[in-house]
Amino acid sequence: MSDSSHALPANAGVTHHEHPPYQRHHFVSMEQQTETTSFGMWLFLLTEIMFFGGLFTAYLIYRNWYYPAFVAASHTLSIKEGSFNTLLLITSSFTMAMGVWCAETKRQKGLVWALVATLILGLGFLGIKADEYHEKYVKDHIPGHAFASFLNPALCIVSDNRCTIIARH
Repeated sequence: MSDSSHALPANAGVTHHEHPPYQRHHFVSMEQQTETTSFGMWLFLLTEIMFFGGLFTAYLIYRNWYYPAFVAASHTLSIKEGSFNTLLLITSSFTMAMGVWCAETKRQKGLVWALVATLILGLGFLGIKADEYHEKYVKDHIPGHAFASFLNPALCIVSDNRCTIIARH
């Protein structure tokens, strides 16, 4: 059995200090908070540069290697649908940012409105994507028996109405 007279309170040995309301509780000082957020932003930017740098480099390499396929594929794109989808994405980013702001400023009506607007815009984006992908499916522009012949007939051997892709050396 333990003697309860020797038990320490739950917060014994823990010192709490007052800090400004804009300082988060896990930082010792405002200087530390500022340095940490600055470092976090630089780290985020560096990872974005590495990711998108690799992505664009791969795009440029493949565009150079398979230029006729890129030209053929570009003729099947819908500028109108792509532009509208871009507008939906930018607008939904704005409504989501407004939702975050409303949550931070405790504006519940604005938060609900922003989240509903973001949801509707997101569903609109998915609807346009479904239409685009359905068109690609109908025209055999997705991987399948007629896929490579659409992109570049010079890259495949057609036999029995199927295309066998020739690997690039």
